[in-house]
Amino acid sequence: MISLNKKGIENAVQKTRQMPVRKKARSVVQVEVLQDDPPCNVSSELLQRKARPLSFHAAQVVPILDDRIRGLCTRPYPNHPKGCPNFGERPDCPPKEKHLEEVFDATQSFWALWAEFDFAAHRAKMQHAHPTWSDRQVDCCLYWQGTVRKFLRHHAQAWLVNHAGRLSKALVARQGIMYTEGPEAMGVNVTATMKKIGVELEWPPKNIVRKIFLAGVKAR
Repeated sequence: MISLNKKGIENAVQKTRQMPVRKKARSVVQVEVLQDDPPCNVSSELLQRKARPLSFHAAQVVPILDDRIRGLCTRPYPNHPKGCPNFGERPDCPPKEKHLEEVFDATQSFWALWAEFDFAAHRAKMQHAHPTWSDRQVDCCLYWQGTVRKFLRHHAQAWLVNHAGRLSKALVARQGIMYTEGPEAMGVNVTATMKKIGVELEWPPKNIVRKIFLAGVKAR
């Protein structure tokens, strides 16, 4: 979790001012226009279009809590019959992670901070580069998740600095503002929460991947 109090905000603002100005955001996935005929199972349109750059979004939300969400980590998946190996081990994973209302002030506002990634174009590129790969290999998160997470962390920290300036100075000084990278571990039903603001999450993702953090005011 990342948090800022009044002093932290001042330091972050100073660092931001010292950062070099980026001329233009680059597309995370570069898809070349191919001269050869693409494999029959890959859309020619997807191959010939450039993947959209990663985009950052923020919106106020009302978190929908469901403690059963914390138990999803124990569901089996390929090569992990007992679920995620981090369950019960890492402090930021359930059941060690605290519930939302123990970390955030539930009487204050919450915001969803998320990145959107053109997963369909990424899959098309991977399928063309590796025509013998299975869908599981093509979709493997090792080839895209780190980039998405890094992008979101960068923009979430900048959002934290900018948005803190819009809140009550007394509130920020007294409690501070923060975000968590794992709202599900705190019992938040992220899919239902985002649906309330008109954002539909794909499970499993086929077109757009959305990685979501949750921001709010720290509990007293």
